Parts: sequence; C-alpha cells; structure tokens
Amino acid sequence: MGLVQNQNKLEIQPIKGKLLLDAALQQGQDLKFKCRKGTCGVCTVKIEEGASHLHPPNDKEKKKLKMALNQGYRLACQSMIQ
Repeated sequence: MGLVQNQNKLEIQPIKGKLLLDAALQQGQDLKFKCRKGTCGVCTVKIEEGASHLHPPNDKEKKKLKMALNQGYRLACQSMIQ
C-alpha cells in the first residue's frame, strides 16, 4: 500500500485484521499519530495505492474527515485492513 502523510511517502505491506497505524508502526514506518481514538486527526494519511485493502470508513472517520474521504484520506488509527 502506498500512503502519504505530510509529503512523507510510506510503503506498507497490508496485514489482514490490523489497523493501518499498527501495521505501519510494526513495519518501522514513521507515521505520526497521537490519540488513537479517531478524534485528533494527526494520523490522517492519503491512500495513493491499495485502498481496496481497507474496510469502508467507520463513523469516526466519516465525522472527522467528511468530504476528504472522497479524496482518498483516511485515519490510520481507525482504518482496518481486510
């Protein structure tokens, strides 16, 4: 999967059943985050490649990101890999 956070490009191997944030950290990626609850938005990433590996956005993502979801943005702390 190809992600971008603050112009920092990240490559992550999808791990089924893991949150995108946890998969990234486990693979040594420097993904910024803070609350892990879906409220602060620090972990927002743009999915450039591999969005089909993620479950649809949950209610927390919909509330925080609104229209940005349509542009490929997701909350790494809420995005579950399927």
